Amino acid sequence: TALKTAKGLDIVAINASLGAAVSEDLILNQAIESAGNAGILFVAAAGNNGGDNDVTPFYPASLFRPYVLSVAATDSNDSLAVFSSSQASNYGRRTVHLGAPGKDVRSTYPDSLEISGYKNLSGTSMAAPHVTGVLALLKATNPELGWIALKNRVLSSGTPVSSLTSKSITGRRLLATGSGHQVQSRLRPIKDTLDLLPGDTVDLAALNISGDVSLGNLPVSITRNGTSYGTVTLKDDGTGFDQVAGDGIASATWTVPAQSDSTYRFAFPDGDLTITVQLSPEPPPAPPGGGGGGGGCAVTRLGPILLLLPVSFLARKRKKEKPSK
Repeated sequence: TALKTAKGLDIVAINASLGAAVSEDLILNQAIESAGNAGILFVAAAGNNGGDNDVTPFYPASLFRPYVLSVAATDSNDSLAVFSSSQASNYGRRTVHLGAPGKDVRSTYPDSLEISGYKNLSGTSMAAPHVTGVLALLKATNPELGWIALKNRVLSSGTPVSSLTSKSITGRRLLATGSGHQVQSRLRPIKDTLDLLPGDTVDLAALNISGDVSLGNLPVSITRNGTSYGTVTLKDDGTGFDQVAGDGIASATWTVPAQSDSTYRFAFPDGDLTITVQLSPEPPPAPPGGGGGGGGCAVTRLGPILLLLPVSFLARKRKKEKPSK
């Protein structure tokens, strides 16, 4: 960030081939936010666990910020990449933005003598740099584009592929050329169904772009028990839950009305969100062993963020290990 703000270097994006299924790191979050405020995009690898980031967040790729892009890996057949019997690209209908080539990618690599060479590598660590590189190329050929336009063009101009339709926000694989298309996809809430109580609030957000630009407000119609119940308008104005005005993400916060048991359906462009409200829910079952209070609680210590090394690099390192005597 200082290279751009203090030295005047026109830095477009940071490539982050790292991450882990851990809780958010406040220091890293602050650094990403500082970069975003300076107009620098943060492109993060989605992970190589073969997991659904909607269910198990993978940080920093899962950080919900308008300047963070999460990238899955695809293979030469435009399928979600599988690297081995135990490793594959992560995905996420609401949390991973797009795919990019990430299997058998020719890259620099130290040879057996630790001298510079080349090797085919695989992983989302190979996919993310493709997106970062395309962002830089777009900026070089279109210097007038800001970070919002660059991000939206990459997200809207990719090639639609079936393997990513239900596994990413855009359903697209990176394409370095071409004009953008309309993309309307819910980002929040992540789940398709929620059980709430009267007075609860739910944050709503959706990607709402066409080419480089935001489509502005997004009206979403609501039904209650099958009958029309009005509209909630998601706004791209930088107020409330909306983080940045005009960035192509429209947002709103909806409060559950104090009514009888109800089922609300929100008609987003890419599918419904269902909210079920029960005025007098049944009490939760008692924890096993009859313990109340905190007796059934467990504390889990989370590990540090890990470097996402390509799969073949990890295999090479294990090969060098010698058995203990």
